[in-house]
Parts: sequence; structure tokens; C-alpha cells
Amino acid sequence: MVRKGLIFLLLTLLGIAGCASVHWDSSCQRNGQEQPDSTRLETRLDENELNPKADSEKEKKPPKTLFEWAIPTEQKDDKEKKDKDENGVEEEKRLDPDRPHLPEAASTVGLGRAILESGYTYTSKGPAFLHQHSYPEALFRVGMLAEWFEFRISQNFINQKDNSGSGQPASIVGAQDLNIGVKLALTEQKDYLPESALILQMTVPSGSANVSNGTVMPGVNLDLGWEIVKDRFGIETLTSANGSRDDVGHAFVNFAQGITAVVDLTRKLQSFTEYDLFVPMGAVAPEQSHLQEYIVSGFVYFLNNDFEVDIRAGVGLNNHASDYLLGTGFAARY
Repeated sequence: MVRKGLIFLLLTLLGIAGCASVHWDSSCQRNGQEQPDSTRLETRLDENELNPKADSEKEKKPPKTLFEWAIPTEQKDDKEKKDKDENGVEEEKRLDPDRPHLPEAASTVGLGRAILESGYTYTSKGPAFLHQHSYPEALFRVGMLAEWFEFRISQNFINQKDNSGSGQPASIVGAQDLNIGVKLALTEQKDYLPESALILQMTVPSGSANVSNGTVMPGVNLDLGWEIVKDRFGIETLTSANGSRDDVGHAFVNFAQGITAVVDLTRKLQSFTEYDLFVPMGAVAPEQSHLQEYIVSGFVYFLNNDFEVDIRAGVGLNNHASDYLLGTGFAARY
């Protein structure tokens, strides 16, 4: 009798151990029969619990902009789509540099990314001065804190040679004031409403004595962008007001307006043409108190999604503008 009891106890323990070893598929037998399918469904762990990544992929991505246009649309947001290479593999969108046209990019560099931009411009004007060299036109952009926030710092030098008897110094050589600012991505494009960004910036009196403004000068830029034909044609605009000082030390506001038409000739080659207007509001120096108008055209070539080189040329449209300008540069994303 004792022996039969021990055998029964041993078989019971083996049965429990067998059921525990197959807990994940709930296929342990009861009285020699499989559990019904309904019981199997109740004991099986939920697929999402086994794969938490499925839930995380469904979570909403961090916002790229501060605001969103409050209009209904049936179109999906193309900004969330990634380009594909020749093999059909998804790849990151190419960089959107602030150079070489006057309107800056209406987007930020992106959280954790950085862009370095640099260039050179030659300007000629008579009879006020013979020529001016501007370099390195360095701008460093860093995405931090959020997708819509960008920190910016830029530095430039000028070398200007004037005609004798023009009333200006024979030459002006030195560093301009350091420019520090932030860019805020405001909205993404939705139908006819533009992509937009706001730049809040200021210059600090760090430049050479004959070039510096001598005090902090604040400024603001508003950049708008429309993609009219996807990957083919777009329009960008700039409206800005930045503080400066004229040659007699009088502070004024340099108002600027620019509109640029951008055409993608190929996947890597882009052309642009723009109209730029500069209005010195409050300037009293004779050579700096008149508005200037320009037409500028150029090309941008993207060697890859993270690097571009560019060239541009422009002409002045009125007597107070420079006769012409030539420029080149690059932008690299890290």
C-alpha cells in the first residue's frame, strides 16, 4: 500500500515538472488529453508583451517643429518619408544648408546632428572701392535639446581696398563681430502653408576695431519655404531686421528681403535664382543710407547626402549696389 502511494506521488511530481517545462506554449496534458484551443489562447502571453519593440515603434516620434498648421489634409506628410537609393534601401534625407542663397533653410539641422558651412565672396564696386574679399563665412549649426532647436555661431573676415579720394579708408581688414543665435523650426509645410523657421541672433563686439559695431546688435530672421513640385521646384523667402552701425558710428536697422526659386536639375545638381533687397533704415552715412538690389544665381552640387559644394554670381540692380559679386563654398553634415 505504501509502495503504491509512493509511486502515485512520484508520478504526480513528474507531471507537474512536465507542465512547468512547457509553460510558454501551454501544451501540458491533463488526464492524457490536450487542453482545448480556447484554454491555449488564454494562457499564451500576448504577442506585444513578448515583443515590446512593437509598441515602441508605434509611439509618436518627437515633434520636429514647435507648431502645426491647424488645417485638415488628406495628404501624408512627405517630410516623414525617407529617400531611397538605387537599391531601394531607405536613406536619410540630404542636408539642407543655409548657404549659398540669402534665405536660410526653413528647417533645423536635427537633434544630435551638426552642419559646418564655409565660403568665400568677391565683390566689386566703383567708384567707392576697388574690391572686397569676404572669408571664411563660417557658420556652425548644432541640433540640441529638441528636433526643432538649433544653436548657431558664425565668424567672418573682410579685406576691402578702396579707391583714393573716395572718402573711405584706403583699406579695411579684420574680423567682423561674432554672431551667436538660435533657430527655431516653427512649422512643416502643409498644402499651401509653408515650412517656417525663426532665427534669433545677435552680434557681440569681438571684431577688429575698424570693423566691429562696438556693441551688441540684436537681429531676427524669418525663413519660409514651399515645395511646389516635389523634388523638382521650390520657393524660399527671407524677411530680416538686424542691427548695425554705419561708417560714422550711427546705429541703424538693416532690413532685408529675399526670394529664391530653386530647381532640382538632377538628383544631385540644384540651381537657384534670387532677388535680394537691402534697406538701411536709419543709416546716415552717404554710402550706406540707400537701398540696394541684387539678382543672384548659382548651382549647388550634392556629392552625397552629407556634403555639398556651391558657386554663385550676382549683379547689382541700382547705382548704390555693388557692380557684381562672385562666390563659392561648401556645407558638411556630421
